[in-house]
Amino acid sequence: MSPTLEPGEFVLYDSNGSVTVGTIVVARHPHQPIEIVKRVAAVDPIGLVELRSDNDAVGTDSRAFGRIDAEQIAGTVTISLDWP
Repeated sequence: MSPTLEPGEFVLYDSNGSVTVGTIVVARHPHQPIEIVKRVAAVDPIGLVELRSDNDAVGTDSRAFGRIDAEQIAGTVTISLDWP
């Protein structure tokens, strides 16, 4: 998510936050047992969400794994922390 978020930054998220275009979210990766932080690029009426990295050159996003079900989103990022 660089340049918005740098490697090593921690994020806090709201599990009840509204998922809209432009929002940064924490989501479960559809093919790996990890959570990812991405920006919402589109939300369609049937509940599929397209995620994008802020850095197209190095990020893995919906262009690689497709749209995800809205239920895979853990929450919307509210703050980032530069932790020691």
